Amino acid sequence: MQMKIGFSSDYEEIEKSDSRYRSVGQKFGSLKSFRTRLASYISEEDLKDQFNNFYRYAGDYALMYPLLELACGKIMYIPEYNYLYFGY
Repeated sequence: MQMKIGFSSDYEEIEKSDSRYRSVGQKFGSLKSFRTRLASYISEEDLKDQFNNFYRYAGDYALMYPLLELACGKIMYIPEYNYLYFGY
């Protein structure tokens, strides 16, 4: 059996310039880093669903999509493997 490693990929330039991160789906992987200053601009509403409740699951999505949008296209994809996780 051949193991598939990774699923992340780079965003196209048009996706970055038009801030289409949410519409094209998740392309970011597990390792993430960002400037602390960007996190200070995330509002409480960014962390809530359409019923005004805080997201109970997928907190990384709730955090990363606003951060991607706030970065104004200044994001970087690293194609090399950074770690392998063999969780069972």
